[in-house]
Amino acid sequence: MFDKILRSLIYSTIFLVPIFFLPFTFEFLSFNKLFVLFFFVWLSVLFWILKIIVKDKGLKIRKSKVNYFVLGFLVLAVISTIFSVSKQASLLGQYGRFDTGLIVLITMAGFYFLIFNNLSFEGEDKNLLEPAKIVKVLFFSSALVLLFAFLSIFGVFKGTVFKNIVSPVGGSLASLAMYLSFMIVLGTFVFLKGFEWLGEKKKSKFWALFSSIFVFLSFIILIIADFTPAWLVLSISLLSLIFYVLKDKIISKNVHRLILPITLIIVSCLFLFLSFRLIIADFPNSFLNNKMLLLENTLSQKNSWTIAKDSVFSNFRNSLIGTGGGSFSYNYSKFKPQTLNSNNLWSQRFDRSGNAFSENL
Repeated sequence: MFDKILRSLIYSTIFLVPIFFLPFTFEFLSFNKLFVLFFFVWLSVLFWILKIIVKDKGLKIRKSKVNYFVLGFLVLAVISTIFSVSKQASLLGQYGRFDTGLIVLITMAGFYFLIFNNLSFEGEDKNLLEPAKIVKVLFFSSALVLLFAFLSIFGVFKGTVFKNIVSPVGGSLASLAMYLSFMIVLGTFVFLKGFEWLGEKKKSKFWALFSSIFVFLSFIILIIADFTPAWLVLSISLLSLIFYVLKDKIISKNVHRLILPITLIIVSCLFLFLSFRLIIADFPNSFLNNKMLLLENTLSQKNSWTIAKDSVFSNFRNSLIGTGGGSFSYNYSKFKPQTLNSNNLWSQRFDRSGNAFSENL
């Protein structure tokens, strides 16, 4: 019973988080997603503890080098929060950036340990989570995200409460593009017989077809978004996937399937230098004239790393523990380059970096 409830809760979390939002609340995306994540994760942890006490009669934690990295990052985050320039923001996050708080980091770490310690490796226990099923649940959820995005882009939701929402996965077209760039890599992996590598003995033509259609439609969204970081992430990730597949000889009998990721890499590199939005801008009645599809202003990668570097080396304390989670707006105000005052974004105060790595640093 505990196994069944635990599996249902974890699968539900994976399915709900990408698509869950409440259009009737003032902040309809981030806070609501995190609330669902928090509720389901800690309820799952509670059932996991009950399972350990009642059924397993003892705690067994799987060992992995990643565990030490996650725990080390959490310890650093706790220390950084204690000495943060804004303890409230570091603990709970701030409006529009609830995901940067320590509570969310602990919840995500809890979700990692929950899945890792209840995952069935090579079919060792049918009562545990199945890697292939986790991917399938995520794909079904992402397919709904994709459907919503196309309906939104082509104006189906005009006059409804969803009219200003481009996607339930993020508040902008750029965030949707970044999410789909990850899902395209996962879809390509499934197309390359990924489920067989994950332990499924039964071959499925359905998932080969589903993954290829999903990749194609997601790629169209990336072209419409025309977001350079998404193309860059996709190209590097697909190259890594090809190297990984060839190294482990996952598709030794179906090497021709590599045509898909190779084609995607070539087209992605092409769009790194070509702008779809500039090409289509002169067309009359272009659907991109919809204000909802305009890309948000983001901090450039150069300025993001400049602010991070200047913050880290500003004093000895910052070099050790930083300024605390959720404090990027403080760092931006204090260390932003003077060149930002001479362009059209001089009056905009960024509350996030151009990438997660420089912000975490």
